[in-house]
Amino acid sequence: MVIISTDNGATWNRSSALKKYDRMSGVSPFGGRYSLNLSAYTGLVKIGFYVESLTSSSAHPFATSYDVHVDNVALVATQSPCLVPDVTVATTSNSATVSWTPTSTGGQIAWGPVGFNIGSGASGANQAAASTNPYTITGLTPGTGYQVYFQAPCASANGQWVGPFTFSTPCVSAMSGAYTVDSNGTGANNFTTLADAVNALSVCGVSGPVTLTLAGYEHTGGLNLALIPGASSTNTVTFQGAAAGGSVIKGTVGQFGAVVLNGTQHVTIQNLTVNAPTMSGVILTGGAKYITIHNNTILADTTGTTSTVAAIASTSSLTSVSSYGNNANHITVTDNVIKGGYYGVRFNGTSPAVHGSDIVFTGNTVAKAYYYGYYAYYMDDLVINDNVINNFRNTFNYAIYAYYANEVEVQRNATESHYYGVLLGYLNRDYKPSVNSIVANNMFNATGSYGAYFADPRYMNMYYNTFKGSSYGCYMLTSSGTSQAKVLDIRNNIFQGGTYAFYFSGTTMDSVTMDYNVYNHGGTTFVWYGSARASLAAWQTANPTLNANSSTNAVVFASNSDLHVVNGGPNNIGIRIAGFAADIDGDVRSTTTPDVGADEYTPIDYDMSLEMIQGIAGCGDSNAYATVVVKNRGNLTATGYTATVELNGPTGTVTQQAALTGISIPSFGSDTVQVGPFNTYAGGAFAVQGWVTYANDQVASNDSLNGGVRNTTSVVPATVSQTGVCFNADSVTFVANAIPGVRYAWYPTATDTVAIVDGDSLTVALDPNATYYLGYRSSIDTIVQNVGTLTSTGTNITPYKTFYHDGRAQYIIYADELQTALGGANPSLISAIEFDVVSAAAQGMNDFTVKAGNIPTIPTTGYIDNTGFTTVFNTATYNTTAGWNLHSFSTPVLWDGVSDFCVEVCFNNTSYTSNSSVRYETLTRKGMIDGFADAGAASGSTPGTVSATHSNNRPNFKLVAEAQACSNLRLPVTALIDSTTATAVATFAEVNPVTGTFEFYANTSTGQTFDWTYGDGNSGSGDTATHSYGGPGVFTVTLVVTDSTCNTADTTTFTVTSHIGLDENALGQTLAAFPNPNTGVFTVRIAGSEAFEGQLEVLNLMGQVVSATSVDKRSASLDVNLDLSDYAKGIYMVRLSGSEGQAVLRVVVR
Repeated sequence: MVIISTDNGATWNRSSALKKYDRMSGVSPFGGRYSLNLSAYTGLVKIGFYVESLTSSSAHPFATSYDVHVDNVALVATQSPCLVPDVTVATTSNSATVSWTPTSTGGQIAWGPVGFNIGSGASGANQAAASTNPYTITGLTPGTGYQVYFQAPCASANGQWVGPFTFSTPCVSAMSGAYTVDSNGTGANNFTTLADAVNALSVCGVSGPVTLTLAGYEHTGGLNLALIPGASSTNTVTFQGAAAGGSVIKGTVGQFGAVVLNGTQHVTIQNLTVNAPTMSGVILTGGAKYITIHNNTILADTTGTTSTVAAIASTSSLTSVSSYGNNANHITVTDNVIKGGYYGVRFNGTSPAVHGSDIVFTGNTVAKAYYYGYYAYYMDDLVINDNVINNFRNTFNYAIYAYYANEVEVQRNATESHYYGVLLGYLNRDYKPSVNSIVANNMFNATGSYGAYFADPRYMNMYYNTFKGSSYGCYMLTSSGTSQAKVLDIRNNIFQGGTYAFYFSGTTMDSVTMDYNVYNHGGTTFVWYGSARASLAAWQTANPTLNANSSTNAVVFASNSDLHVVNGGPNNIGIRIAGFAADIDGDVRSTTTPDVGADEYTPIDYDMSLEMIQGIAGCGDSNAYATVVVKNRGNLTATGYTATVELNGPTGTVTQQAALTGISIPSFGSDTVQVGPFNTYAGGAFAVQGWVTYANDQVASNDSLNGGVRNTTSVVPATVSQTGVCFNADSVTFVANAIPGVRYAWYPTATDTVAIVDGDSLTVALDPNATYYLGYRSSIDTIVQNVGTLTSTGTNITPYKTFYHDGRAQYIIYADELQTALGGANPSLISAIEFDVVSAAAQGMNDFTVKAGNIPTIPTTGYIDNTGFTTVFNTATYNTTAGWNLHSFSTPVLWDGVSDFCVEVCFNNTSYTSNSSVRYETLTRKGMIDGFADAGAASGSTPGTVSATHSNNRPNFKLVAEAQACSNLRLPVTALIDSTTATAVATFAEVNPVTGTFEFYANTSTGQTFDWTYGDGNSGSGDTATHSYGGPGVFTVTLVVTDSTCNTADTTTFTVTSHIGLDENALGQTLAAFPNPNTGVFTVRIAGSEAFEGQLEVLNLMGQVVSATSVDKRSASLDVNLDLSDYAKGIYMVRLSGSEGQAVLRVVVR
C-alpha cells in the first residue's frame, strides 16, 4: 500500500492509505506503472510504501513468498488552474510586507526562519490566510534572515506553493557595547540563542567594541563566524563566559569544529569551555587574523586517534586539520587548558616559500593529545613560551614539533613526551633573521628517546635549558649549503642522555659557541660530535674551541618527570648572559655565577628524608624490628642521624629510636637501620609512624612518613569475642579473627590431625560441655597460568631482554584469574614466580630485580605506577636456564583477594647479546607492558626511562601462593551459654474499693513483655497496670511474662477481692497522710463532722495487715501517728473501717 504522512513522518495511518494493492487488485507480478494524484495535499508531505504478508495457510497458500520491488518513483506536476503569482517583499526592522500579482485575496502565506519547512510546526514556522494584499508579517527580529512562501488563492486544492522568497530585516543599528546570550534573558541587548547573536553580527556588523557574555549553561550548535562588518583593532568583538562560570560552547555531531572562525578578524574568545567531544575544538581558516583565544578550557576528542582532529588548528580545509594555505595569522593563544585531538594544536602555513606568521602561544597546558602537543609548519614569528605539554595518549609522540620555521622564541616550557621533548627542523633555513631565534629556560624531557632534536638549525641561541632523553639528551644534525647548521650559541645547558649526552650528526657547524654546559651520559660513549668522544677531555682535545668551561658534574633531578635539580652539580658554574635575569620559575638568577640549566636554585646541604618503613607485618613477634630506609638528599656527606618509629597498636603506643653516629652517607646515598624492638606477639593492627632527626636539616617536609596500618598475626590463633548463645539454641557458631593471608582449621582435639572444617568459622550443635580447637592451616598452591605454545622471537614478551642493555616488563595477573585458581577471593601470600624459558641466552642480567604488588587500575599508556610495589627478588647477576626459572620472593606479597596483581621484572646491563626466548600465549585483554633500551647502567629499573609497549601477550608462568601459619598452637574454645529465662512475679493493691479499682505490679519479674488477664473478661499489659471491676467479687488474675533473649515465657496466677458497693461516703470521714511520701514515720488525719469508732489498718501490697489501731474520734478531727520505719520501703494502703463502710489511702514509704 502507499501511505502518506503530513507531519514530517511522525505518524503514518495505514487505514487512510492513498492506495492499497493486493494480489486480487490486478497488480502485475512482472511489474507495471501505477500513479496517484496528490493534489489534495498542501505543504510538506512524505510518501511511504508498506508491504504486509499474511501467514501462509490453506486459505492463503504461499502468502509468505510474496515480495514487492519499487523503482523509479517520480513526482510529476500537473497543470494548475491558477496563474503563478509574482511575489515581492518589502521589509522594515521588525516586519515584512508581502504583495503579489495578479491581485487577489484568500490564498495562504507561510513564513519562518531560513530553512524552515511548511507545516513542520518547528520553532518560528507560521502559516496564515492571506486575507489582504499586500499582507504584513509583524513581530520579526531586526537583522534576521527569513523565508516566505505563497499559495495562489484560486482553487486552493490545486494551488501550488511558490517560494521560498528569502529576505533579511534591516538592523536598527550596528552593534556596540555589552550584550548577553541567555535563553531566559530579556531586553534589547539580549539574544536568546548564540545563533541569533552570530546572525546579528554578520548582518548588522559593529560600530564599536562588542562584548557578548554567554550565560552559564551549555550553548549547543557550536560557534561559526565569518568576517564581521566593521570589526577592527578598535571595534573588537569578544565572546566570553559568565563570571560565575559554566558557560560552554558545544559542537554537535557532524560539525568539523565546535568553533570555526572563517576569515574572521579582531575576535576574542575567553573564559569559556569549548566542548568538542568527537571533533576539533577551534578551527581557524580562510585567512583569519587578529584572533585571541584566552583562558578557556578546550576539550577536543580525547579517545579517537584520527589525524583529522585537533584542539586548535589553522587549516584550509573543513575536513582535515593538516591542509596548508593562508589560513591564519596574528593569532594569540594564552592561558588555556587544551585537551585531546591527534594534535593538541597545529598551525599550517602555505609552502616553504610562503609562511604564515605571528602565532603567540603562551601559558597553556596541553594534555591528552595523541601524537603531537604543539605542531607548526611553514610558520614565522612563533612565540612558544611558558607552556606545559605532557600526558600523551600514544607511546610515540612529539611535545613540540616545528618545521620550516623562522624567527622562533621558545622559552620557559616544560614538556614530557615519550620520544621527542622538542623538535625544531629547518630553523631559519634560507633566511637570516635580524636577531637569532631563542630556545631558553626550558625543561624538555623524553622518556623514550630525544630530549631535543634539531635538524639543520641556523641562527639560534640555546641558553639555560635542561634536556633529558632516555637515549639522547640532545640530537643535532646538519648538512651542507642552506642546510648547514650555523651561527649557534649553546651555553649554560644541561644535556643528560641515557646513551649520549649530546649527539651531532655531521662533519662541522659554522660559527658555533658551545661552552658552560653540563653533560651526563649513561652509555659507553660520552658524546658523538662528528665521531665518538669518550670523555669531555677527549672532546676538548678534538675540538679545542668548544666546552672549555663545561662540566660532567652529576645532575640529580627531583624525579623522572620533574627536571628541577636537587643536587649541587650544576650550581654556580654558568656564565651570565644578558637578557636572562630569571629562570623557568621566575626565580632571579645570579648576576655573577648563575646555575646551569633551566632552574636557578640554592642547593640543600643538609636534608635527610625518611624513604621507607618495612617490617612490622606477618607473624607476631615479641622481638620485632622495623626496617627504616633514609636518604641523604643534601649535598654534604651525612655523619649521623636518629630514626624513630612509633607503633600504635592494641595495647597502646610504643616508640623506639635508633641513633647513629660516626657514619658516612654520601650525597643522595641511602642507609638502612633496624629500629626496635616492638612486641607484636599478640597480633593485631598497628598504625606505623616514623621520622628522622638530622642536625641542621633544611627541609622538614620529608622528615616524617606515615607507614599506614600493618596487620600482624598472633602467634596463638584468636577468635572474635563471643556473644552468649541461648541455652535452648540448636547450634553455636565460633568465628576466628579474620586476617588477610591467614587460613584456619577447626579440630575436635588439641592433637587431632583431621580437621572438622577449614575456614574462618565453625558451626556445630550446641553442647555446653564440648571443647573445640582452632589452629592455623598452612598451604602452598602453585598456580599455573597460560598454557601457550608460542615462542617469543623478539625483545618484547620475554622478561629476559638481553638483546638490549636494559629491559623492563610488567605482567598483569587479573583478580578473576587468581580467584578461580585459589577457589575464591581469599587473600593469599604470593611467594614466587616462574617463567618457562625455551632457549637461554648466554649473557646474564645485572641488577636483576623483581617487584610485585596489587594494582587498582591499569593505565592506557605508560607503565603501571610501581611506587607501592615490594622488591621481592634481587640479585647482582641472573643467568637463565632452559625450562622453568624460579624466582622465590624474599618477602611474600599479600594479594588482597580483589585487586589485579602485577609482577615487574627489570635489569641493567652495559652490553647486549641475544634474548632468552619464552613460551607465551595471547590473551583477549591486556597481558603485559614492557620495553627496552640501550640506556645507562641504572636505567632499566628506573620508571620513565624505558618506554612502554602495551600488549595482549603474556609469558607462561607459575605463581606460588601460600597461607600464613604463625605456629602449631591451638586455641580451645567452648560455647558461652546465655541462661536468661523469663520469671513472672506479681503484686497488687486495691486503690479504690468504692470503684473496684486495682493496681497490678510486675516490676520484679524478668522479661520484656507483660500481659494480664483480670478474670472478668478484660486484659491489659505493662509492668504496671490498672483495672476497675464492675462489681464486687473474687477474681482470678493471670500474668504472663515473655523474655525475648532466648524466647522464654513464665506465668503466675492469684485472686483479688473487689469491695465495690461499700460506699466510702457512708463513713462521713476523710483520710489524709502527711508527709506523703515519707521515710516511714507519718501522721494520718481522720476528719468528719460526726463522731466515729472503728479500725485504722496499714496493709502491704500482698494484702497483709502490718499495723492496726482502734479509733475513737469524738471531735471534728483526729491525728493518728504511725511508724513503719522497720518495714520495707514501698507502697502501703491505709484503710479506715467502720460499721458504715471503709475508706482507703495510698502511702509511699521511701
